[in-house]
Amino acid sequence: MSGRATSRGATPYSTGGGGTVLEHLYGAVLLSHLLTETPVPALGDHVTPTDIRFQAKAVDDVDDIHVTGLAPSGARHSLSIGVRRRPKLTAADSDSVRLVSSYLTTVAARWPLLQSRRWSLALAVASASVPAHQLAELALAAAAAGSNPHFRARMSEPGRPSRAVLGRLDQLDALVAAALQQGVPDGGASHAEVTWRLLSRLSLVELRLEGTRKEDRSHAVGRLQHLTPSGTATEGDALFSRLVEKAGTYAPAGATVTRQTLLADLQGLPSLRDDITPVHEPADTVATASSKLSKASASRRRPAAPPRPPRELWLPKQRLLPEAEQPQVCEGTVVVRHGYQMSAFDALTGTTLWTKHTAYRGRPVIGGGAVYIADKDRYPLPRDLRTGNKKSLLPGQIVDGLAVHDRGTLYAPDARGRLHATDTASRTRLWTTPTGTPVTAPVQIAGSTLVAVLEPAAQPPVTGPGQVLALDTDTGTPRWPRPVTMPGIEQWTATEQAIYLVHHAADGYRLTALDTGSGIRRWDHPLSGTLVTAPVAAGDTVYITAQDGTVHAIDAATGTGNWTVRVGTRVTVPPVIAQDRVLVASHTPGRITALHTRTGEPAWPKAGSGKGAFVSTPYPVGDTVWAADRTGQLHAWNIDTGKPLTVRYQDALWDADLQGTPTVTDGVLYFVTRGGDLRALCLT
Repeated sequence: MSGRATSRGATPYSTGGGGTVLEHLYGAVLLSHLLTETPVPALGDHVTPTDIRFQAKAVDDVDDIHVTGLAPSGARHSLSIGVRRRPKLTAADSDSVRLVSSYLTTVAARWPLLQSRRWSLALAVASASVPAHQLAELALAAAAAGSNPHFRARMSEPGRPSRAVLGRLDQLDALVAAALQQGVPDGGASHAEVTWRLLSRLSLVELRLEGTRKEDRSHAVGRLQHLTPSGTATEGDALFSRLVEKAGTYAPAGATVTRQTLLADLQGLPSLRDDITPVHEPADTVATASSKLSKASASRRRPAAPPRPPRELWLPKQRLLPEAEQPQVCEGTVVVRHGYQMSAFDALTGTTLWTKHTAYRGRPVIGGGAVYIADKDRYPLPRDLRTGNKKSLLPGQIVDGLAVHDRGTLYAPDARGRLHATDTASRTRLWTTPTGTPVTAPVQIAGSTLVAVLEPAAQPPVTGPGQVLALDTDTGTPRWPRPVTMPGIEQWTATEQAIYLVHHAADGYRLTALDTGSGIRRWDHPLSGTLVTAPVAAGDTVYITAQDGTVHAIDAATGTGNWTVRVGTRVTVPPVIAQDRVLVASHTPGRITALHTRTGEPAWPKAGSGKGAFVSTPYPVGDTVWAADRTGQLHAWNIDTGKPLTVRYQDALWDADLQGTPTVTDGVLYFVTRGGDLRALCLT
């Protein structure tokens, strides 16, 4: 069995308390959604399931089944499912008390996520369960009311609910009271409020899998037919029957099943096509501070297309303030901060979409169809990315330039030593965590961990940021017992495995790796005495450049130096890793050097030269490396051979120190010139 198992006590689900056959059939239905990547009812029509946990006590107290999925924004959604054939739902029934207690524990622990609709509750029952149908009627009324007072008022209106439904509400109130008396947390709410919270976030799943009503099985077979060799109902039914068997194996073991592990368990099954891919590999071949090294060097050996000269997508007519910041590009929109103004342009035509004045000059946060800036009182103000129209203010304050938007959540430090996480779709505050001292640099997200660098706690303060904090992105709970103290932090990069920090010690600069999960120091590596750039983690190696012109490759697991190469006498930008090449732009002399990632040996016969210093990172696009020198000339070389290409551009002139470094999006280099012209060069 490929599904990951956990060793814990059995539940009513695994032992048949709700009916073993029924639960295994329902487990197979959920597995069919996972296999076909189709939405699971109650999880969300816009959410693609990614994993199913049977006996999910490790994740939440509703321990029958836990389904996790991803929304298009990347936000993670969870569904806690209790499975009972015909629950009595009375205070005298001990199983009903245990069931409601499990729901209430999750409500208390996950209420902000439940409010934001990122977490949902469901009760799956046989179709003939009258108490469950009454519960479903109450749940619909509670969700529609929007609050406990409105819900209770509606329940007291003459003729609105039936006598039987009102009786079920009394039973549920008694169930909640019994659960709270047993020590279940109330989340700081009254008994009546707790009842409403549960009802307002609970969905009923009516299972039609037995007897004469087998519609759920028929729908599952229909989904599965598309994955069978011939696409017939017979093959789809055979595949569903195998999923029933797998559910019967996964449930007692408490397995966690992903699409990849499920396909591995079904390998060789005649009713499943053998061309179904377990995962979709990203096509990224460029490694930056948080991306991975390309795994397939063979892919870069394909014949290169003839180079094309860069072409402007529009005439450089957009005049901004001189020395405007380099643009951010998101969802077909180019956003530029210039002074106390912010402007948006269409990424294909350059048409001005809007220009707005702002209270501060920090770099905005973009994501989820909106741009977020601080209003005059430092509250996050969202504006529609395409129209610039204001949306409702978000809770919690923000410091411009330090926040980040990731998977539907705005993570924002404020000026008072707190970090806020807000679901931007529902504007629900997910959590607030005090940091003790203010955040000093933009926070970074590494998987399910938020990493922040803080001002030192020592008095008087030492030079430079001095603490590192790691929080769970879902709950804001600290990952480590306490922040790690490390004075003099100047550069840093966070990955899911480790946090790499460049800091100034008594004997010079050092690169230190902290374990992301525990905060334990993995290793320290001494660096040269000159300033260094941000570390770049790619695969099993960390690459870093120093201002004295050296490039270092360090083993990510041990901190051992793999190689050090001098490429010039001065380097001011981080390296770029692309297609098994380490690409380094040197200031003095002005040239681009390509090194083999494993050995540090030259990958090109000679370095690519320019007309002046290179002060911005190179841009790998397909089989070509582009780089602009300080005179404004944009040069190109073949990434494999280093052969210079005659496709130069003469007016790529910006000030990297004042304006920052442009980026390439979808093969287009968007940049603002020193004089304030916004330009877009297609490099493909």
